[in-house]
Amino acid sequence: MRMIGKPEWFTYRAMGWGMDVRTWQGWVYIAIWVALFALVSVLPFPERVKTIILGTVVGVFMLDCLVIMTQLGKVHDERERLHQLIIERNCSFAAVFALVGVMAYQAYQHRH
Repeated sequence: MRMIGKPEWFTYRAMGWGMDVRTWQGWVYIAIWVALFALVSVLPFPERVKTIILGTVVGVFMLDCLVIMTQLGKVHDERERLHQLIIERNCSFAAVFALVGVMAYQAYQHRH
């Protein structure tokens, strides 16, 4: 499954969990997402519509990052740091699921 970003643009982080940008295409990818978040935030939509659009954009971004992270092993050699990478990947998934859970809870609490 491939969405928007490519795993070739990113690499495993040397410290901590997650991924780092590896190529200029990865930086463009990040810049486009940041610009999209900013654009949705400043558009003159009602707050409810803005929240839905922003939630959708964040959801697509997070899903794309998860897809990229699961495919990093196909384009990079994991054998040298296998145990560390498995732990980091699991932490990343846990963090993403926690963020999604908090967003869903907040959306449920603020529905009208």
